[in-house]
Amino acid sequence: MHTTRPISWFNRVLLTVLVAGAVWCAVTGVWLLAVVLAAAVAYLGLSIARARRGSGSDRSRVNAVQPFDERERDASTRALALVGQTSIIALMSIFIAQAATRDGRVDPVVAGVLIVLAAVWGVGIQVAVRRG
Repeated sequence: MHTTRPISWFNRVLLTVLVAGAVWCAVTGVWLLAVVLAAAVAYLGLSIARARRGSGSDRSRVNAVQPFDERERDASTRALALVGQTSIIALMSIFIAQAATRDGRVDPVVAGVLIVLAAVWGVGIQVAVRRG
C-alpha cells in the first residue's frame, strides 16, 4: 500500500501559473500557447499524481518536483539550486549585454526580474542558514 503525499508548494504554484496562463492566452486568442500550456498542465498533473503515490522511478519523482523521501528531496533541492544559479548568471548576462549595447538602457522587465531573483536569493540564504 502506497502513502499519498500532499502536492508540493512548488507544484501548487506552478500549476496555478500554468492554468492561469492557459486561460489568459485562450481569452486573448493566443491559441497555440493556450494549447501548449494546457498540455503542460495535463502532463504535470499526471506526473504529480504518480509521484504523490510513490509510483515511477526516483528520477521521475524528482523531475516532477514531488519528492517522496529525504533522498529525493535532497536531489530535488540540489537540482533546483543549480537551476537558480544558472538563471541568475543567464539573467545577469542579458542585463549586461543590454546595458552595453543599448547605451546603458535595460528592458525594465529584465531589470525587475533580476531584482526579484536577487531578493529571493537573499531571503533564501537567510531561511537556509536560520538556526532553531
